[in-house]
Amino acid sequence: MSSYPPDLPPGYPPEREVKLTVNVSSRQYRELQRRAESEKISITEAVQGALEIGLIVWRAVRRRERVLIQSPEGDIREIDIRL
Repeated sequence: MSSYPPDLPPGYPPEREVKLTVNVSSRQYRELQRRAESEKISITEAVQGALEIGLIVWRAVRRRERVLIQSPEGDIREIDIRL
């Protein structure tokens, strides 16, 4: 399993935050709201988490790695992502 972010050395100071305005679908917004409410976090934190997951997956696919999801029952499925 690779660590994230792979391109920063340990102890490297975090980057400063920048403001980003994006448009999302109403479905995506509802999912972000649902996650924020269930985890008691802000929408901003929900978006940041979604972006982090997206970057991890994007880097893995770029390295031609397989992206697998395992259910609690142990069933494994591969996510087919093409860049």
